[in-house]
This record gives sequence, C-alpha cells and structure tokens, in this order.
Amino acid sequence: MFSFAQCIVNVNDTLLCHPGDPMFISPNISGNCKTLSYEINTIPFQEYTLSQPYSIFMTDDDVVGPFAIGFDFKFFGNTYNQFFLGSNGWISFSAGQTISFTPKPLPSNDNVPLNVIMGPWEDWDPSQVGVISFETIGQAPNRKLVVDFDVLGHYNCGVDPSVLGDFQIVLNEQDFIIENHLKNKPSCDTTKAVQGIQNIDGTKAVVVNGRNATNWSSYYESVQYKPNNQSYYSWELGSDILSNNPTFVFTPQETTIYSLYYTDVAGCTASVQFEIYIPTPLDPLIQRVGNQLHASLSGYFYQWYLNGQPLIGETFQITTLGSFGLYTVEVTDPSTGCSYMSRVHLYASSLGVKDLMGKEIDIYPNPTRGQLMFDFGNFQEKLQINLYDIHGHLLEAYSADKSHHKTFNLAKGLYFIEFSDLLGHTITKIITIN
Repeated sequence: MFSFAQCIVNVNDTLLCHPGDPMFISPNISGNCKTLSYEINTIPFQEYTLSQPYSIFMTDDDVVGPFAIGFDFKFFGNTYNQFFLGSNGWISFSAGQTISFTPKPLPSNDNVPLNVIMGPWEDWDPSQVGVISFETIGQAPNRKLVVDFDVLGHYNCGVDPSVLGDFQIVLNEQDFIIENHLKNKPSCDTTKAVQGIQNIDGTKAVVVNGRNATNWSSYYESVQYKPNNQSYYSWELGSDILSNNPTFVFTPQETTIYSLYYTDVAGCTASVQFEIYIPTPLDPLIQRVGNQLHASLSGYFYQWYLNGQPLIGETFQITTLGSFGLYTVEVTDPSTGCSYMSRVHLYASSLGVKDLMGKEIDIYPNPTRGQLMFDFGNFQEKLQINLYDIHGHLLEAYSADKSHHKTFNLAKGLYFIEFSDLLGHTITKIITIN
C-alpha cells in the first residue's frame, strides 16, 4: 500500500499588457507536506512581552499538559492544537514523553523526548527559581504561541544569576515557522544541552550546528526553523521544459497556457495549468484638426503629455494645442487596466517639423535591390510618399502613417523619395538601386 502526502500547487492566471514584457511567477505550495523538512536561519534577537501569560508551577524533571495552542499548527507533517511542557526546556505535541535530564544527540528515540521543540533541552530546575508561562498573541491568521522560560534555576549550578536560563519558544500560525530566542543560556560546568527539533518517532531531527548534546553558551541570539522541503519544479510549454527553478520569468509574445509540475522528497506530487493572457495591444494615433489633437481610439481613458510630462486635466479624447513641443497620449483600456502610449506628435514651427522629419524618417537598406524598410521612428503624421526617377518623373505615389516595408521593381540607378505632411512640410531622400 502506498500513501502520498496531500499538497496543492497554485499559480494564478495572469494578465500581461505588453507582449514580450518579463513576468516573474512564483507558485504557492500548500499542504501537509510543507512541514516534512526544515531549514535553520539566524534571525535578529527578539523577546516577546506577554500581557496576560498563563503561569505554570513545575517541579524538577516535570512534564505538564496538555494546553491549547490557540490555532492549528503543523509539525513534521502532522497537525496539532495542543502541547505539553517539559521543565527541562522543551515543548512536545505528544503525551507521555520522558522526563530525562540527560541530553543525547538527535535524532534518537532512546529515552529522549519525541515530537519536540528543544529550546534548549538541559537539566533546568524551575523548583529552585524561575517562571514558565505561555500566551497566544495576535490575530488570525498571524497568531503566535509564545512559551516563556524566565530565569530558570539549574539543577547543577543552582540559582547563581550567571547561570540562570532565559529563553522563549514561539510557534507561528503563518507558515508554521518556529522561533527560538535565547536571551541567556549560560554554560554550567560540563553540562550538555540540545537546541533543535525532532519528529514523532525520533528518526528525523534538525539541530543548530554545534549544539547537539554539547557544552555551549548563547546570549541574545535567535534562530528560526522554517519548513523547507527539498522540492522539484518543471515549468513546461507543451512538451518543452522551460526551467527547473522554483520561480521563472516568462516573456510570452501572445496568450499562452503553461504547466507547472511539482514533486518533493515527501512524495507530494501536484500540477497546475495557468494562462498568461495578452489582450490585443492598442495602437493609438494622434490626428491634428486645426489647433486640436484627437486620439484615434474612442471609449477609453486618456492622459495627454507634453515633452513627457502629464498635462493636468487633459484626460479627454481631444486636447487643444498650446506650447510647442512633443505631444503624446496614453490610452488605458478600463476592462483590463492596460495602458498604451501613442507615437509622438511634434507641434513646432516649419523648421522644427522638417528637422524632426529629417532625423526620424529613415530608409534602409540603401543601396538596395528594391526592397525597402521605411522607418518613421517617433514621427507619426500621415505622409504622402512620392517616388521620382533622376529626371523628376513621378513613378509611384501612396500615403502611410507608420513604419512599413515596400518593394519597388526598378532598374539600376538613383531615385528620389519625397515625404510630405498634410501641412506641406517636405523632405527628400536619395536611394540607389543596384
């Protein structure tokens, strides 16, 4: 009989406004398999202040409980809502744990507490001095159980202030992270101690380096045990594997459906299909009528710009020309929230228009065999394009308002191409057919 842990992988369908733009996607993995392995991280020291703690009288080598956690907490793949307190510096999620005061290296089930968080496990003696208390603080889904071991005496070293233990174990409802804050953990003679966590049967443990039944001390230090299964990812498009990284940056050119396949060392398997939707891009043009500029697309939200700066209050389809400069309009589709910028409209003197035409309009390749690319750059006005031979005879004429390809069937030689806008501004370029 084979049993697989239940886990869910989720990636939301996503809107991408502009084809080819990078989109960073990270999956959300949930389920019991999430807490089958852990990583240890050093974090800034913190000590939680409890406003209404529940204090517990404990004797030497004592275990009491159960007590309510206050929320469901997952630990090594199982879910718990209560815990037990050991006077020797640990909490467990299982009843009947040993009261042993002699730490042993983990993992182990040889007279060692199981299903346990040790913060640290040492021969503490709260019957001499000290208070053990706990409180669940915060609001769902970010509650914390804080278990406070405050200035505990030590069985071997007594109540000398230099050897009292002061530390906290914290369970986080969010992501099931465990915190361990050591304010004062002195070294008592040759007494050994363990700082770590162990599963329910003593076969798996995660222990802070150098603190696995050894003699050590620590002051104002904190660590966290963060669930972190070894996981495997496969981002795929059809039969093609795009990446095996936990996250991936997509740059689709059109609406595309992708798949993510997930597995981990716990035997969790899950998959999901998701869509990156790219709406048909808008191509707003600017048309000049008298002293007004008109956005070519109707039924959208508008914002006009002059020299790259928004014109305050100019949020309609039409704007009135004012200062000389470069005008653009940003058109936003209210159904998607996607915005698209028009090409530039130059409002200037005749000299300024001709100068822009000369700089922006290009023809290539030149020389050519007859196939030409007309590149308008940022110049978007509708232009009359006339082709002349070397003697000034008109060979072809047409209109265009944006970059395009054109093929001419011409004999070898020099030719002139004239560009004229609606206001009569004209430039001429020479091409060579070879």
